[in-house]
Amino acid sequence: MKIPDGYKTFSGFEEKRKKYYEWDFKNRKKNELKVLYYKGVYTDNPYEDPEPCGIIGYYNDIRIIIELSRSKEKVIIDRRYLKQMQNKNFRQNQVEDDTLIRKNIPQRTLDSIDIPESYVVYDLETTGFSAYRNEIIEIAALKIENGEIVDTFQSLVKPSSIISREIERLTGITNSMLSSAPDLEPVLHNFISFIGSNVLVGHNIKSFDNNFIAAAYYKYYKSYGLHNNCIDTLELSETIYPDLYSYKLSNLVTCMGIPQTESYHRALADCHYTQKVLEHIINDIENQTATLVTKGTKPAPKKKRTERANSSDSPDNSNTFYYQKHDDLRKLTTQKTEFDTNHPFYGKCCVFTGELEKYSREEAAQFIVDLGGKCENNVTKRTNFLILSNSSDRNGKSTKQKKAEEYKLKGCDIDIISENVFYDMIGSDRP
Repeated sequence: MKIPDGYKTFSGFEEKRKKYYEWDFKNRKKNELKVLYYKGVYTDNPYEDPEPCGIIGYYNDIRIIIELSRSKEKVIIDRRYLKQMQNKNFRQNQVEDDTLIRKNIPQRTLDSIDIPESYVVYDLETTGFSAYRNEIIEIAALKIENGEIVDTFQSLVKPSSIISREIERLTGITNSMLSSAPDLEPVLHNFISFIGSNVLVGHNIKSFDNNFIAAAYYKYYKSYGLHNNCIDTLELSETIYPDLYSYKLSNLVTCMGIPQTESYHRALADCHYTQKVLEHIINDIENQTATLVTKGTKPAPKKKRTERANSSDSPDNSNTFYYQKHDDLRKLTTQKTEFDTNHPFYGKCCVFTGELEKYSREEAAQFIVDLGGKCENNVTKRTNFLILSNSSDRNGKSTKQKKAEEYKLKGCDIDIISENVFYDMIGSDRP
């Protein structure tokens, strides 16, 4: 990486030592600097030990440039991670990891929707949403030529550990099915051969599927083996149908009137649906009829903080922001008297962490109460479900998540599920 304009480099050891001191990163010995450790996509193996590194430059005392000791790769990171890097606790977070991956894998979208004669639609099923912490459990793809399916690829993948009940319920893939599945490496090798240099089509592949494939390829081959052009049907649908309430694949299929002949969240079925969604989009573009039967307009972004402008409480009379406090979820009640006792939330205690994208925390908690469950404000031994917001992966583990993992290790009946899994469990098309 070439050092960008505006970044300052150190002229010598003394300047670097003084800068460490200014950053409250003091050294015990004047002639030594503390050793830092980095773990991320640029290390020799991002899945094992952190790599020693040193600071070689900075920008506005906020962003620093480190150089890895083995690969000599230069990486820009946030200075607040210095303490963690000293204690080997730092790992480049998911948002930054994804950014770095995309720098190595050209995420190129075709300039026009001129679909080539041959392309490949593909989809993955995984154990979670992080390309580094979670695993692939199924890969499927369809090879399309002149609008017809000419070849199919599908394989389950054996993970390193058993999958959760939520993933089993969501995908229909069970641990017994995966016990005899092949390991990822041969499946990945066959998949890369199957797609060749074809254009790749998928729903949210640029932010999700491509990152899983890239991380897996790097794990086995120490390089990034995905350089295909991409067409993302999620991006296309957001552009062409701006008033849709949801851009989930299932909602697009419903709004487009596509027959729902297969269950969602199996990779091959989702490939078939994605291909039909793409065909519908292309037809709408050609006929200039980009209208759908929508289920309401897309809601305005939820405010995560409130503003008090020119407040007398603010000493400088400038705009001051105050993050909203959540209500006591234990006080929620329901008017319903009949419940589905087989629903996974019935009689269960649930806790939320992080700001949800689709609902306020109080609205989401009300869904659980209406299903016969109850909500608490904090994780305890009584907690059965911890729902992680989609921002949790970007912001690191919260105190609630750490406590839930601790209780789970002790044998408590607690499951940690993602925001998107939560939506599927309550029914994603709720008003």
